[in-house]
Amino acid sequence: RLAARLLKDALAAGLVPPEEDFVATMTACMAESASNEGIAAWNRLRALKAEGAAPALSVKAYTAAMALKAMVGNAGGARELLDMMEEAGLSPDLVAFNTVMRACAKAKDLPAAEVLLMRLRRGGVAPDG
Repeated sequence: RLAARLLKDALAAGLVPPEEDFVATMTACMAESASNEGIAAWNRLRALKAEGAAPALSVKAYTAAMALKAMVGNAGGARELLDMMEEAGLSPDLVAFNTVMRACAKAKDLPAAEVLLMRLRRGGVAPDG
């Protein structure tokens, strides 16, 4: 939770940390099972982007947010982020698809996982298993 606190302190001081700091915070929150703090970091990064204070979001940032959703079994939220990534003009990689697949598995949502697998193949990404 230290990473989340440091990020919050930097923002409170008027600093705009680079995206990498937000991704590192989200990753640290996953390791500490602090999904709420990680999602808060994601939401703040999105707000900064909407305000024009941050550049376009990367596949890595979206995937970290998806992993937070997957951690709590929020398959719908993870799929929504995958859709948002594509709407932003980004091409999800195998890590992004696997992350959403993990969310579907945790939520025991087999139909969504099957749709995702078909989508992965249509996108030209080869499954790894």
